[in-house]
Amino acid sequence: MNLKEEFNKTVNSVKQGLDQLSLQLTLGKKEAMEEYQKQKKNIQQWVQEKQPMIDELKEEANEEVQELKTKFNELKSRVNKKAAQTEEEIKKDQQELSATLDELQDEADKLENKAESSTKSFAANMSSQLDGLQTKVRSLSVALRDEAKEEWKEFQEDNKENIENLKTKAGEFTEEAKEEWDEFKAEAKALFKKFRSKF
Repeated sequence: MNLKEEFNKTVNSVKQGLDQLSLQLTLGKKEAMEEYQKQKKNIQQWVQEKQPMIDELKEEANEEVQELKTKFNELKSRVNKKAAQTEEEIKKDQQELSATLDELQDEADKLENKAESSTKSFAANMSSQLDGLQTKVRSLSVALRDEAKEEWKEFQEDNKENIENLKTKAGEFTEEAKEEWDEFKAEAKALFKKFRSKF
């Protein structure tokens, strides 16, 4: 995959996360439970797609590579386990899956900071895609938590303009706009981290 394709794929993933962030919480509990199972399948597909890249990952930052592989395998194990059925099981499953995604992203960020060339590029791409996956999973958790509705409304109001600006930037992204991409990625990560910290 060339640089332009890689960036476009990452941007599309982040855009999907932003769309989920602004729309997903209109779901009722039943719909949120169904959507959660769908998103879990999407994460399974993402894991399958990344498996060959993880297997071939270079040892440029050996300790971080091993940690990333370990956390990746934990995510794979988590999404392949028996599907939760009840609302309580789904809430527990979502919390565990969110924590595993967080840990995997932390390792991808560490690897991005230490590695070089293709490994660094892969880690950056993975980190951005994980932001989109986490947003989908976490936003569904709020739909399943009655007590979080007020917090979500407040967060949504505070960040509505920011979300729309990020969507616009993602839509206008081109390979030539490297500086704009870096700014967009930093803003998207900051927004997602703020969202994750709320719940």
